[in-house]
Amino acid sequence: MQIIKKKKLVFKNQVYKAYSNYIKSKHYIIKDYLTLEVAGKRFGGVCCIISNKKKIGLMKVYSPILKQYLYSLVQGFCDKNETSSVAIKREILEETGLKIDKKNIRYLCKILPMHSLVKSKLAIYFASLKNLDSSNFRLRQKEVGTGKIYFFNLKKIKKMLEKPHTFDLISYAAISYFLIMKKTF
Repeated sequence: MQIIKKKKLVFKNQVYKAYSNYIKSKHYIIKDYLTLEVAGKRFGGVCCIISNKKKIGLMKVYSPILKQYLYSLVQGFCDKNETSSVAIKREILEETGLKIDKKNIRYLCKILPMHSLVKSKLAIYFASLKNLDSSNFRLRQKEVGTGKIYFFNLKKIKKMLEKPHTFDLISYAAISYFLIMKKTF
């Protein structure tokens, strides 16, 4: 069993705090082990599978850290005291420019992203578009982790999943869960 002996705050903002930890176990000691604690009460983040006409929307985003493009779902942190249902509507609007009615968004599941690094749960949602107005895409905020959204049929998505390195981890996990659990549109 490992025990965090010391925890030193190294950075904080409105959404999360980063700590340097001193971890000790019976067999080893780890100095400067970084962790994040997210401000959200129940969920620290959200992710959404957006569908339109039985196709799944993926953004092609550039990762400045990896220096490559990845496929990604809409996702982000919950703001402090923000519920996951409010956060997902905000993230969809920020990242795609789309306004989706609350009745067209449903909760699917929760996951624990990188449990040894992030102290938080992530809520996975599914949103169904009724009318797609691509002019709204111009309203999206330009930020790291966003890109133009493209819609792919399930056959193409399954083929794309054969190359996991082309997705970010959360998107890969959420889409795989959706397909394995045979969630319907």
